[in-house]
Amino acid sequence: MQQSLNPKTTGSVNESSSQSNVIQEVNKSREKGVSDTQEIIINSKITAKDIRDSLWRCRDFELSHLWQRSIFLTTILILCFTGYGVITMKLLDSIEYNVEPSAYTLNNISLVLCLVNIVFSCLWIMMAKGSKAWYERYENAIDAFDYNEKYVCDEVYNSGIRKDQKGKRPIGGFQFKNLKQYEKPEINDCIFTCQGGAYSPSKINIAIGQISFVIWCLAFGIHYFMSIKGFHLDREIIEKLPHVLLIIALIILEFAFIPVCPWFKGLWIRSSVLCEDRNKVYKLKKKKTAPK
Repeated sequence: MQQSLNPKTTGSVNESSSQSNVIQEVNKSREKGVSDTQEIIINSKITAKDIRDSLWRCRDFELSHLWQRSIFLTTILILCFTGYGVITMKLLDSIEYNVEPSAYTLNNISLVLCLVNIVFSCLWIMMAKGSKAWYERYENAIDAFDYNEKYVCDEVYNSGIRKDQKGKRPIGGFQFKNLKQYEKPEINDCIFTCQGGAYSPSKINIAIGQISFVIWCLAFGIHYFMSIKGFHLDREIIEKLPHVLLIIALIILEFAFIPVCPWFKGLWIRSSVLCEDRNKVYKLKKKKTAPK
């Protein structure tokens, strides 16, 4: 009959086997960690997708901050408008019957306020134009990126309905008009309808600064003219001034904001791309409705 094994001997064998298993697991984890590190190092290189995503983020950032940057200047312009209104009321009271000495002081303050607002209006215009230039720059980069056959697959580069100069049919970037079954939305610029209009929000932001600039330049000219005349204005000039201001306001509204005809392009706030699409839609409608 065989003798049983010594318990001490069996315990030492189990310990040695468990230690070897631990050592193997540690080695496996080390090898896995080295492979993961190598994979991270390889994937840390900048890819074409990273560049494209970065361009889209920068473009979205400029668009989202297009109006937010104007909040600071809006507050200053509103305060200046309010202060100018209060000073103008006091100035009119001081020259209603007799020209008081305080009228010259109030008029000089009005001139200073006009100059300050002219400066801030110019800053508004430059800030809005700069933001528009940057996001258009990113859009052109995105369009060129998605228009390059090196960075897009054949399905994206050659599945549209229109050919480009190279004979390809790309649908990437902003070439959404080349998508199959894409229907252009109906555009109506009349402000009394609820349909979409061919207006550009970035151009509207610039137009706000331009209109403010014109208003403050006119106000500065009026106060300067009054200071030269010594507040002794002819009755004929006073009677004609409201009519002149009304004509100027109507011209601005007519050419910029209230188009009489749908094909009217306007001056400032029209979107060139949307206007082109709108004109194409009108031409198609005319062809359909024209008698054969």
